[in-house]
Amino acid sequence: MLSIIICSISHKFFNSLEENIKTSIGDIKHELIKIDNTRHNYSIAKAYNIGIKKAKFPHLLFLHEDILFHTKNWGPVLLDCFKEPEIGVIGVAGSKVKSKIPSPWWEYPSDLLVKNIIQHRPNDTIERLHFGFSEDIEETVIIDGVFIAVRKDERLRFNERIPGFHSYDQCISLEARKIGYKVMVVRKILIEHFSNGKLDAQWVKSSDQLHDLYNKDLPQAISKSKLRNVSLKDKIKRYMNLCKMVGNKAIAFKYWLKYIKINPLDKQNISWLKYFLK
Repeated sequence: MLSIIICSISHKFFNSLEENIKTSIGDIKHELIKIDNTRHNYSIAKAYNIGIKKAKFPHLLFLHEDILFHTKNWGPVLLDCFKEPEIGVIGVAGSKVKSKIPSPWWEYPSDLLVKNIIQHRPNDTIERLHFGFSEDIEETVIIDGVFIAVRKDERLRFNERIPGFHSYDQCISLEARKIGYKVMVVRKILIEHFSNGKLDAQWVKSSDQLHDLYNKDLPQAISKSKLRNVSLKDKIKRYMNLCKMVGNKAIAFKYWLKYIKINPLDKQNISWLKYFLK
């Protein structure tokens, strides 16, 4: 039994996905809960938590509406994964680490990523991404928000202190791990996603908020050896440059102070200082 929750801003996309779900989900009891965000201005966390309150089934699935399922009878496949009681969250893409520095889940070394998805890119190319699996289901630390399946649990909610439409996926992953659940990525369900994630000003802000809220819980990795492959220097510089690109000097300065502590002799620190003094 599955409650499918979609925060919708496009009737066209929603209707297409609704029909696709009907013809692909297979023989399981399910309901489709539409949170119509054309009438409201909910954050994604708020919309999804409203969906949780409405849901009547013990397993929840949160979907972007600009996707289509390629796998037939995927519903029983998904519910079968939840037969393992320690599994709390399931996605189709994710990372085996989460550093203390804001970064999108896909910007870790490839050996730390697990993906099974057909992804459309802004340059009109389409990629079939399938790697990182040694089993049909792999443990990760965080997953991508395009597909988030969750075991219904009163302790497990999206963090509404993070506004907007970013970081909710990392949040629910960390919340699940905090209460002892495993976060997994499944190989046997394939979806096609028609849009690409944007690292915009809202993403920069929400990522900073996420790391303030979960600072004590980070970093995390499936094994300690995985963290050795993550360069904090590179992560901080990447995030600072994103802050600069979107014009958020305050957050850039906050992370520059962190960067100085781990790399005080970097010659680029002078140019960053000039930037902050402008």
